[in-house]
Order: sequence, then structure tokens, then C-alpha cells
Amino acid sequence: MATQKMIAQRLPPITSNQPGYNPTYQLGGSSVKYNLPTPRSLKPYVDTRAGEMDTWPAHASSQAVSGTSVGLNQHKELVLVNEEEMGKPQIVPKPKFLDQLENFLKKELQSLGISKVEPSELRLQAHREVFEYLIEDFKTYKPLLSAIKNEYEMILAWQREQIRHLEPLKQMLVTVSEQCDQKIMQQRDAEKQEIVDLKKHNINLYKEIDNMRNEQHDLESTVEKLKKDVAFEYGRYREMSDSRKLLISEINELKSQQEDYILSQNAQKGLGEPEDDPVTLKIALKRAREDHNTVMEKLIEIEANYADVVARPVFVKLDAEHKKLQEEFETLLKDKEVLDEQHEDVQKLYEQVLEQRDQYFNECEEMKRTGTPRPDWSRCADVVQGGGARWRELSDDKTSDDLVSILLEEIKSGEPADSGGAEYFNGRGMEEDVPSYLQYEGNVRNRRLGKRDCLLLIRDIWREKAVHDQEKTDGKREVMADFLNIYLKRRFPTAQMVAEWAYNLEDASLRYLHEDIISFFYRVLHQELDEDLFYAEMDEIFNLNNSLTKFDVDKGNEGTFTIHSE
Repeated sequence: MATQKMIAQRLPPITSNQPGYNPTYQLGGSSVKYNLPTPRSLKPYVDTRAGEMDTWPAHASSQAVSGTSVGLNQHKELVLVNEEEMGKPQIVPKPKFLDQLENFLKKELQSLGISKVEPSELRLQAHREVFEYLIEDFKTYKPLLSAIKNEYEMILAWQREQIRHLEPLKQMLVTVSEQCDQKIMQQRDAEKQEIVDLKKHNINLYKEIDNMRNEQHDLESTVEKLKKDVAFEYGRYREMSDSRKLLISEINELKSQQEDYILSQNAQKGLGEPEDDPVTLKIALKRAREDHNTVMEKLIEIEANYADVVARPVFVKLDAEHKKLQEEFETLLKDKEVLDEQHEDVQKLYEQVLEQRDQYFNECEEMKRTGTPRPDWSRCADVVQGGGARWRELSDDKTSDDLVSILLEEIKSGEPADSGGAEYFNGRGMEEDVPSYLQYEGNVRNRRLGKRDCLLLIRDIWREKAVHDQEKTDGKREVMADFLNIYLKRRFPTAQMVAEWAYNLEDASLRYLHEDIISFFYRVLHQELDEDLFYAEMDEIFNLNNSLTKFDVDKGNEGTFTIHSE
């Protein structure tokens, strides 16, 4: 089926050489017809007439093969250059028919305005016609040359058909790329908040772990301090125990001395009682000393066995504190284990989030590499009137096609794309809370006042108000809202015109609030700023102008220096 379509798209053969026949041709997709010279002007079929077939010597040099060559111009572009233009002499004359074909091709290319050697439908059609004349002239090789030409025409038609089939695929690829970008952005926005929450939760867990570690460190410090206190109290107890032992030994020694003294005194008194036998006393003394040594040995043994024993009240108190610290330590240890488990879970979740982030990032980079690059629409904010704020209002929730339409409207009209608005403003009525210059009932035509006209009108209002305030005798300035009503009534004869300019000035001031001069006038008009600021600025500019002029004159320059302020 495809072969039949290709055969149907082949060029028709050149018609016969009839009197009055004027051949024409036209390009695909165009209805314009181009005239061709008659076949006799190129003298086809000369090989069928005896004596008219030119010969060309086989020993001719290569420079005589073609009178036209391809070269580079000063812009490094391919162009066709004739040997005659290059100043080369014709060593061997060409056949007449070849010379006629080349001259015809050169004239056709010049008439079509084609000088560069590049792909073109016009160049192809011109060469196709020359080749047709060449085929018609050589009757012997006409079938083979026609078959070759038809094959070329068939493959060209097939390639054009393939290009037409691939155009919708290209558009579909762009659409799929945009949809993928939107899905990636939606997925990223959906996961962004979750990642932020997980990071905050992870930070809070780290803080809790740090707090628990600090508490554990404090408890360990407390335990160390209590150990030092126990060691100090134990040292004091040992000292007291040693002191007690020394005191007991001294008391026992004093008691023995006292008993010896009493016995000696009783022996000296001689109360009539019989004196004791010295041998018996020695034996008793020896026995008493043995008993004393036995008792002292038992006492030393008991003290050695119970040297590390503390008092029971102190033991009970220290044991209670130890149990309390042990319970707190076990509680903190359990909390630490729970926090460690939670930290491990958060760490695993964080690693999963990192893997997903890396995966999405790689997919995004792959889409950026293979997909159509998205335009940076934020650069339009520097061109559109109103700046970035107004461009964000215009481009919010708009597709690429809508944004292109907005930019085209901006370029065509020279005004904001949405300046059309309503054709009429609704009057605010005659109530007292409505400013005097806006008191009107009915519809007011929207003149779509531009920024330049708005600035000129504001400048004229300031100038007229300065004159009006100087003419007043009470020394007080007129309120800007009241003066605007006076100014418009003085300038425009009808109430309709006064209302139109008042409402259009109000609308233009709101649209161009990003301009400093318009914003200042709007704030003064609505009594948000004092107009003394304007006159103070004018005085400063005037004083600066005088100072600079004086400085310029002092330096020897008699010229004037003027500052123009809006």
C-alpha cells in the first residue's frame, strides 16, 4: 500500500514538445507556478539528430569538467563560484548542451535568489528540471535514468510522510514531559512537609537524648560525691575508734594505778588488821595482770573484727539513699534503652527518606536531561509593567500557553495585559463617606489610563495645587481630595467628564502603586501621608541645586546646573 502511495507521488513526465507549449512547475504546499523555458531553447534530443551531438575530448583536464565550483565566502558559508568570475581561462570548450544546461541552472538559481549551498526545495526543483531535460535528451539511457530519478523521488516522498507521522509523536513527548514534571513537583511538595516534620522530630529526639545524658552525668556526679562523703565519714569513724581505744587503755591504766595506790595506803595505815602476805599479794597481782591481758586481747580482737562496721542509723540512711539512686539509675537506663530504640527507628526512617530523595533526584535529573527544558517565566517580571508582584498575579495557576498569550497581549498593546477590565466603572453614590471627587451616580467610562498619562496628570495637579495654596489668605493648605474635585471641575466642563477622569485616575493609581511618584500621590490623596513631605523634598532639591550652582561658579564655571525632578 505504501509503495502505491509513493508511486502516486512521483513527478509527471515532461510533456511533448508541441508548438505554443509553455512548461511550468510548482513546489509542494504552494499554489504559485514558475515558468520554464521551452524545451527547444535548451535543444534537447540533439543526440537523435545527425551531426548535432557535441563531443568532448577524454584528455580534458579536471578544471574543464564543470564551470561552477563550490567555495567559502568571508562569512565561511558555501557559495557557488563561476570559473569566469574567478578569472580562470577555459582551456577546453564545453559542449553546447552542457553549457546551456549550466547557464540555465545558474539563471534559475539567481532568479530564485539562492546563492548559498544548503538544502532547499527551490534548489531541488531547479536541479530536478535540468535533470529531466538531460533524461529526455539521452534516449538510450532514459529508462535507467528515469528509474533512478523515480527511486529518489519515492524515497523523498516516503521520508516526508515519515516526518508528518513523527510530528504528533514529538508533541506527545512534550506533553508527557510536562505531565512528568508536574507529577514530580506534586510528589516533592507532598513529601516536603513530611521530611520537615521528620527532621524536627529527629532533632527533638536528639535533644531528649542529650538531656538524658546530662541527667545521667549529674546522677553519676552525685554518686561520686556520695562515695567521697562515705569515705570521709569512714575515715572519721576510724579516727574516733582509734581515739576510743587509746582512751580505754588509759582509763584501764589509771584504774590499775588507783587500785595499787589504794592497796599501798591500806598497808601503811595499820588499822590493827593483820598485814597481807607479800607472796599472796604478788600472786594476786600476777593473776590480775593476766586477767587484764586476757581482757585486752579479747577487746582488741573484737575491735579488729568490727573495725569496718558503721553505726546502724548511718547504715540505714546510706542504704536508703543507695536504693533510691539505684532505682533512679534503672529508670534512666530503661528510658535510655527506649530512646535508643526510637533513635534507631528514626535513623532507619531517615535513611529510607534519603534513599527516596536520591531516587527522585536522579529521576528528576534524567527527566531534565531527556525532556524539554522548562522556560524560566520569572524573567518576564523585569519586562512586564508592574514588576514581580503584578507578574505573580498574572501568572498564578496559568499554563505555558496562557503565559505566552499574556506576553503577546503585553507586546501588542504596550499596556498591562489585564488593563482591559470592565468597560465602565460603577459610581459610588453621593454619600458623605465617599470622597468628594468620586461622588457620582451611574456608570463611568473606563478610559484605561496609561502610566505616562497618569504621571503627567499628577504632575499638573501638584503644580496647580501649589498655585492654589499660595492664593489662599488663611495660610492653610487645601486637602488634596477636595482640591482634586476643584481641579477637575475647573478643567472639565461637564460632570460626566469630571467623574470619568476622577475614577480613571483612581484606577490608574491603584494599578501603578509600584511607581514611587504615583504611590506617594495616592497616599496623600487618601490622607495616609502628609503632603508637607512633598514640599520638604522640593525645598531640599532647590537648595541642592543652588549649592551645586554656587560651587560650580566658585570653581570658575559660569554654566548653570539644573535638577529636573518629577
